[in-house]
Amino acid sequence: ANDITKMVPDDVDVILVEGGEERRHSVQNALAKIPPETEIVFVHDCARPMIEAKSLTKLLSVAIETGGAALAHPVRDTLKQTREGQGPHPIADHTVDRSKLWAVETPQTFQAELLRKGMARAVSENLSVTDETSAVELLGHPVSLVDPGYPNPKVTTPSDLSYIEFLINKDNA
Repeated sequence: ANDITKMVPDDVDVILVEGGEERRHSVQNALAKIPPETEIVFVHDCARPMIEAKSLTKLLSVAIETGGAALAHPVRDTLKQTREGQGPHPIADHTVDRSKLWAVETPQTFQAELLRKGMARAVSENLSVTDETSAVELLGHPVSLVDPGYPNPKVTTPSDLSYIEFLINKDNA
């Protein structure tokens, strides 16, 4: 923990919070620790290491204006709704219209009180939300989606790590 705080400038307050069993628990732990006067909260998944400062600036301005914003990309792949097959492979049932679909990423940025209320609603209704936009949507509050204009991949497999290394080396070539 001390290694992390050494990398942050002295004029930045750092509060280290223990993670939870699931992401929503980690976010709830963090919301419980931040000062009540905190206005804006960024939630970022460390599995997305390619974030650029310009995206943080954009998310901040959009969250101040609208209440919530998340990095996202329009879906470009063809998506299939499936049904159970006879073997181990699902059967494509029909194609989903992707024209209004976006893949949501992190960081996700919110007015702190809005996120607190959304997470509290998820808990009170015993809903398992997979990200913070889902919690805020429970309140009927829209969340703006911001396309960063560059890849923001998530590292979950060895091949993902290879892709990250490629992106880093490409930028340093």
